[in-house]
Amino acid sequence: MTSTNPIERFNLEQSEIDADIMESWLEDNIQSVDEKTLFDLQQLISHYSGVIVPDKTVKVSYPTSVDASACADTDNNEVFIPTSSLLKGDIDHTIGLMIHELHHIKLSLKGSEITETCFYLVNEILKHTFVGDDDKGWEDLYEVVQSHERITYYSIRKHYDPKMDSEEPTKYENFYLNAIKGIAMFLNCIEDVRIDSLTKPTLKRYIDKGDAICAPTFMQNYAQGEYDEKNLLNVGYRYLFHHKDFVCDDYITETYPDITKLLSSTPFEYIKDVFGIYKKELQQFVRECYQDEDGASESGATGNLDSLLGDDDDDGEANMGELQKLSKDIDFDEETLSDTKPANSKPIKQYLEQTEATYQPIATVLADSIEVMGKVSIHHTVETNVSDNSTFGYSTIVVDES
Repeated sequence: MTSTNPIERFNLEQSEIDADIMESWLEDNIQSVDEKTLFDLQQLISHYSGVIVPDKTVKVSYPTSVDASACADTDNNEVFIPTSSLLKGDIDHTIGLMIHELHHIKLSLKGSEITETCFYLVNEILKHTFVGDDDKGWEDLYEVVQSHERITYYSIRKHYDPKMDSEEPTKYENFYLNAIKGIAMFLNCIEDVRIDSLTKPTLKRYIDKGDAICAPTFMQNYAQGEYDEKNLLNVGYRYLFHHKDFVCDDYITETYPDITKLLSSTPFEYIKDVFGIYKKELQQFVRECYQDEDGASESGATGNLDSLLGDDDDDGEANMGELQKLSKDIDFDEETLSDTKPANSKPIKQYLEQTEATYQPIATVLADSIEVMGKVSIHHTVETNVSDNSTFGYSTIVVDES
C-alpha cells in the first residue's frame, strides 16, 4: 500500500546505502540520500534513457502525488523513480528498476494495447463458457453479459483515464477490469523475462542486483509448495523465476522450456503462442473473476444477440485489428461455468506486498530542492597574492535562474 504522507527527507546512514555500481559511475562515495544524491540519480537515469530509448524523449520524475504509477507509462513515455527502494537505501536496485521500465518503453506494447489485447481475450473465453441446462438450453457467457449490460472496449478503457473516469465501475465492468488486470500481470511476467534477457550486460548488472534482493522471498515460499497450484498468477511467476534461473520448475520445463524464440519475437508474435500454451490457466482465471463478481447465469434480455450488440460486435472479420486477432484463433475448450473451482492467489498477493516497488510521494519542498541542484554550479578558484606570492583558494556557488 502506498502511503499518502509525503517524504520530506531520506534519513539513512552511510552504512545503510547500497550504491556500489552508482558510486563507480560517480567516482565518489555516497554518504547520504540528500538532494544532491537524488539529483545525481535522476540525471543518471535520464542518461540511461537516452542510451536505451534514443528515439524518444522520456520524462524521468520523482513522484509528487499518489497518482504516480509503479509501471512505466508506455503511452506517454514517462517513468517515476520508486521511493520504496530509496527508503531502504537500495540505490543500485532503484536504478535497475528504472532500466527495466525504460526497456518496457523501448520494447513492449503500449499499456493501452495490452488492455485491448486482454479485453478481446476475455471475450473469447466468455464465448467458450456456457451456462444453462439441457432442458432450457445453453448460452455462452458473452451473450449473457451483453444482454445485461453493453460492454465495449471503450467502456472499459475510460476507467484507465483519470480525465474520463468519473463513475464507479458497474458489476460487469469490474469483472472485466479484474480479469484484464490479472491477464496483464501474467503477460508482464513473460515480457519481463524477454526484456531483461535482451538488456546489455553493463546495464543488466543493476537488474541482477535487484533480482537478488527480491528472489529469496519467492524461493522460500516456492520451496514450501505455496505456488504448486497451477493457477494463472502462480504459473506466471513460476515462469519468471524459472527463466531467471532462481528455481527449476517442472511445469515450465514441460510447457515453455526454451526462450530462444521468445527473444527473437515481437510481442504480437509471442503473445499468441503464450495464449495457446496457457489457455487452460487463462480460461480458469477469467471464469473465477466472473464468479467473484456473482455474474448472472442467464440472459437478461430477449431477442437476437446481433440486435443487442448493434454494429459494434467485435466478431466482424473485416474490421478485426491485430490485437483482436491474437486471441481469435486459440482453440479454447468449451466448458460450463460450474466446472470452475476457485484458485488460491494468496501467495502471489503476499509476495507482491513484500517486494513490489511503491511510489510514496516526496514533499514539494524536497522536489524543489532537487530541481535547484540542477541550477547550481560550484566554481573553485585559486589566486596568488602579488605581495608575497602566497596562494589562497575559495569557491563560488552560482545559481542559474534563467
